[in-house]
Amino acid sequence: MEYTIKLEWDSHVNVWIATSDAVPELLELNRREYSEIPLCFKSERRERAYA
Repeated sequence: MEYTIKLEWDSHVNVWIATSDAVPELLELNRREYSEIPLCFKSERRERAYA
């Protein structure tokens, strides 16, 4: 199974925020030993432009 983690830039606090529909599964995997877990990271950054 592949897990997707979405990263979004929060310019108010200057940090990346990670979200995923698979949070419970990822937390469970965190307790186990695995040699390879397929993860897909998708990042997005939105900026306002002033003219």
